[in-house]
Amino acid sequence: YQSVNRQRVTLRGFEVKGSWQVSARNSVRVAYGQTQGTDTSTGQPLNSVNPAKLVLGVDHKVGAWKLGATVQHTAAKDTDDIDYSGTANQFATPAWTTLDLNASWQIRPGLKLSGAIRNLTDKKYWEWTNVRGIAANSTVLDAYTAPGRSFALALVADF
Repeated sequence: YQSVNRQRVTLRGFEVKGSWQVSARNSVRVAYGQTQGTDTSTGQPLNSVNPAKLVLGVDHKVGAWKLGATVQHTAAKDTDDIDYSGTANQFATPAWTTLDLNASWQIRPGLKLSGAIRNLTDKKYWEWTNVRGIAANSTVLDAYTAPGRSFALALVADF
């Protein structure tokens, strides 16, 4: 892998992010972003640009507890958005969707216990940034998959 500075590029895209407090206990989060990039010197797409991503989340508060769920959908990497000059058989990532669940407990002011189950459905997927330059017929392509179902636990102290 090698970083390459380009002389002239054009990037077009947008990001939108917001949240809505539905009630005192419930909130909804949404974020969406998409970008396209072109190396204007060669007319080729920029492989460093990720596919579009949508994130939707809901949170519910019950006393000192906060429960939530997040769905993340990433579009497939469009073959028209890939510069194949470096890797003729570049792997184009398919679309993927994951579901994360999380909970946190505010034990006392300044001390919080958080837990999460990430990729609850154990979806096999690849993030575009991890497979740039990897051929679709690579025998080690599966080594570049994102983590399957995982668990996280954290105790956070603010002082």
